[in-house]
Parts: sequence; C-alpha cells; structure tokens
Amino acid sequence: DTLRVKFKTMATDETGSLLVKLSGLKENTAYALHLINEKGAVVKAFENVYKEGSQHRFYNLPAGNYTLRLVDDQDRNGKFSPASYLKHIQAEPVYYYPNPVKIPNGWDVETEWKVK
Repeated sequence: DTLRVKFKTMATDETGSLLVKLSGLKENTAYALHLINEKGAVVKAFENVYKEGSQHRFYNLPAGNYTLRLVDDQDRNGKFSPASYLKHIQAEPVYYYPNPVKIPNGWDVETEWKVK
C-alpha cells in the first residue's frame, strides 16, 4: 500500500507579510486582531492581544487587499460575540482599520493603527 500526496508551496517572492503596530488600546482589556481577505473571510488572527504598542506580523500572505478588524474581546473567546436580547448582553465593540491594506508579492508592509 502506498499513499501519494501532491502539494505545492508558494515561493517567497509570491507572498508578502504585514506588520501591524497597535496603539490606543484600553488597559486590562483583551482584543482579537483579524486579517480579512477580499472575500470577507478571516485569513489569520491573533487572540488575546493585551499590550499597548504591541506588534503583530502576518506571514505568507498571497498578494491582494486586506482589511484589519479589532474585536474588544470582553468574554475572551478570541472571536466576535453578538448581542443577546434574552440574556441582556450587548455585542462586543468592533473596530475596522479605515483603509484597505495592499500586500504586493514579495513585499513586507508595515502599518500603524491608532485605535479610537
């Protein structure tokens, strides 16, 4: 018995990376940082982001436009929790980076985000 699997990896010049520098975070609050592709799907995420001035790098990203979303993760589950009328719970606050982030092939992109 033989099992054969074919797969292809992308070359480093076919991908890019993104460094996000966060500021303006509230103290003693957990956040979840999501990178969203053009189709609206979460590509990669960082959970339990706590520190003011923290830096997070997303590696091996296919070229394209991305959106950044920051969730004020009040229940610390690493994702957005919607409101519940029956439980008297409001939705977690969500912040979006104001501009799309373009990642070209072979580039390392840096962006600073002051959360308001």
